[in-house]
Amino acid sequence: MLSLTYIFIAIIVINFLIDWVLDKLNASLFEAEIPSELDGLYDAVEYKKSIAYKKENHRFSSIVSLFSVLVTLAFLIFGGFEWVDRLARTWSSNPVWISLFFFGIIGLGSDLLNTPFAYYKNFVIEEKFGFN
Repeated sequence: MLSLTYIFIAIIVINFLIDWVLDKLNASLFEAEIPSELDGLYDAVEYKKSIAYKKENHRFSSIVSLFSVLVTLAFLIFGGFEWVDRLARTWSSNPVWISLFFFGIIGLGSDLLNTPFAYYKNFVIEEKFGFN
């Protein structure tokens, strides 16, 4: 059973690293100046604002992704999923209900942890760029 945990950890970490590298490569292509193809079609000030917005969102998304991976790994390593499973089993012996309770608890926990990040994105970043 322990080797299966290591496999899950490796998959999560490798997936995160691949996504992180691809995001960094994508972000490196954000151009500070308007491409010649868009010259005259797009306002230079608005374009710079758009690039700044994309960079800010990229940085924030990187932080949120790292936090999410760390929480998932901690939950996996320290037996959080087992604890949620035991909790769900105290509420029912029916496998369908156990599954629903399990995923409901995980979903609720995920929503609670992501709420501050969603708030920051919607009410701080969006406000900073005048979209709110």
